[in-house]
Amino acid sequence: MLKKTQAHKYTFEHVPNTNIPRGIFDYVRMVIRRNPRMWAIFIMFDIIHALRYPVAFFLVGSVIDDLTAIEQGAPIPRHVWIDGGLIFLVLLVGELVHAIPHYIFFDWWKRARAELRADLFAYSLKHSFTYFQNHFAGSLARKVSEGIEKGLMISEQVRFQILLPMTSMIFSAAVLFKVSPIFGTIICIFVFAILFPVFIKLYKIREKSRIYADACSDVSGQIVDSLSNIASVKSYAHEKREMAEHRNVSEVQMKAWHKMLRTFLMLDNYRRAVLVLFGSGMIFACIFAWSKGAITIGDMSTIMGITFSFTGTAWYLSFGIIHLSESYGY
Repeated sequence: MLKKTQAHKYTFEHVPNTNIPRGIFDYVRMVIRRNPRMWAIFIMFDIIHALRYPVAFFLVGSVIDDLTAIEQGAPIPRHVWIDGGLIFLVLLVGELVHAIPHYIFFDWWKRARAELRADLFAYSLKHSFTYFQNHFAGSLARKVSEGIEKGLMISEQVRFQILLPMTSMIFSAAVLFKVSPIFGTIICIFVFAILFPVFIKLYKIREKSRIYADACSDVSGQIVDSLSNIASVKSYAHEKREMAEHRNVSEVQMKAWHKMLRTFLMLDNYRRAVLVLFGSGMIFACIFAWSKGAITIGDMSTIMGITFSFTGTAWYLSFGIIHLSESYGY
């Protein structure tokens, strides 16, 4: 760990662990096990944070129904003011429990980066001499440094882009089922529609990300190795050969980037179409249900508020799944 000395400098003390898990969930579990208490607190606070919008929208619907039940200009009932105060309290607490742990998380990130870098560096040193002969030194250096950032990003993505949106969506769906089981069912169908293609493409995203990461490593590795051997390059006038090699690895990188980006754009366009159809469809469904007396005006405001919050959360969740797979591809 990093320890602060009396001279206000940091010393690094960590025994490297070269047993790096290959599975994504095994890797996340390894990171969490190094500080389980901190992650337990984070998850508890994230659950409270995810509750804020479903609860607030439910209270807003209750307030609207109470206000439509009285004549304009009549005294506002006391419980309406109480519900308004509860809405403020729910939103305030929900944001505070999300903001305060950030300071702890950033401090952990500082320590974890150094520890995981030591793990990967020790892991790379375990390879045979033949392995180092067949790989650029610069390429391996980039994989270690890039792997650290992506590795830490995985833990952040699991928390902020996977667990938090999923928790929010579960509570939102529960509130909708309470207001109207029909609209709760529609929400579940929407989740399946937006996430199913993403899960189908996960392996392809991971594989294309790995190919692109290898191509980037080869580009930087070729540059580093050429510059580190600049004396030989200059002595034997190999500048043209080095530039030709650079063009080759750059072309491979461009091709890998194009293939990866094409998959991302296809999924992104699909998600946009589903979100537009779902949001507009829920509006017409609410109007029809209200005209038949199935829901109230307050229910309609709750449903539409949660719907637009839900679409943003579902977008973020699918975005997180895609980028989680991309990060692990590195």
